[in-house]
Amino acid sequence: LLVTATPPWLLVLSGLGLPLLIGVGELVLYLAGAALVFHVDWGRAEWGVVVLLLVLALAHTATLGLVVAAAIIVVKRGDALVTVLTGVLALLTGIFYPIEVLPPLLQWPARALPLTHALRALRQALFHAGAPGEIAGALLVLTGSTVVLAPFAAWLLNRALAYARREGSLAGF
Repeated sequence: LLVTATPPWLLVLSGLGLPLLIGVGELVLYLAGAALVFHVDWGRAEWGVVVLLLVLALAHTATLGLVVAAAIIVVKRGDALVTVLTGVLALLTGIFYPIEVLPPLLQWPARALPLTHALRALRQALFHAGAPGEIAGALLVLTGSTVVLAPFAAWLLNRALAYARREGSLAGF
């Protein structure tokens, strides 16, 4: 597909449909499971804010995916890169534990990651546990970083595709 006249942006968007649908289905199952099994009360959740945060986090993560895709096209070894990036993001964004338990040397990069702010705001919106200013700050950080990173990621992917076309290495995928 990459050697056809199909625009790269269309290929990227086409590949998002099924994984996105599966992800939404899993999210609904997790939320329903939490309510049924653990008796979590979702009545106080700010669902509009939750959806907005999820959409912005998805957009931000998609831009990171474009950067990784560009690297994979150039170096042809994506497994290790994806594994390392996923591990670092899981470690630093507070997915499994609060970032405050990290050593101080790792706390500052954790606070610099937009996804850290997104996860914290998402928890606050789900459990109505945070000040609106904190959620607004996270929305601003996530939106700003995505707006800055998206054009760079698109440019980088186009450069990687141009390089691979010149080298004749697109057939290797």
